Amino acid sequence: MLEDKYFQTWWHMRTVLMGDACHKHLPFGGQGANQAILDAVHLVNQLYGIPSNSLEDVSKSFKAYHAHRSPNARDLYKSTGMVASMLSSRGFGSDMVRHLTLAKTPKWLNDLGMDGMNADRPYLCFLPPPQVKCSIKPKPQAVPVHLKSKIQNTKAGSIFSSASY
Repeated sequence: MLEDKYFQTWWHMRTVLMGDACHKHLPFGGQGANQAILDAVHLVNQLYGIPSNSLEDVSKSFKAYHAHRSPNARDLYKSTGMVASMLSSRGFGSDMVRHLTLAKTPKWLNDLGMDGMNADRPYLCFLPPPQVKCSIKPKPQAVPVHLKSKIQNTKAGSIFSSASY
């Protein structure tokens, strides 16, 4: 039996979890490595520019990382569970749902779903932003909590989200 798990708490003191350690997805979505990479980029961005190694500053970074990544990880956890249920259910009704969902989904609808999944393309905040050379605009990045005032007052501030963490 495959196991999936989503934890509410991703850090304690100076220890933080990422990837499958805090949100283990069933393999049906093929998202394990993708989500671990996204976690790593967001965590590095939140730790970059940390003013000190005090527990307060470290906790502030970990809290911002969790606030930004947790909703996406939770949604993906739920959706992979639904796919697993759809793929493993038995009977005529389940067979029809699989046939209609997997074989008869129009390309435009599948592409729409893929566009949403590919919009979260973070990059390391201490590197120059990559050029956008595709039709899908990336979602704004979370502002690194310790650099908020510096980044938002620059031209680079426009590529970050205005969400406060």
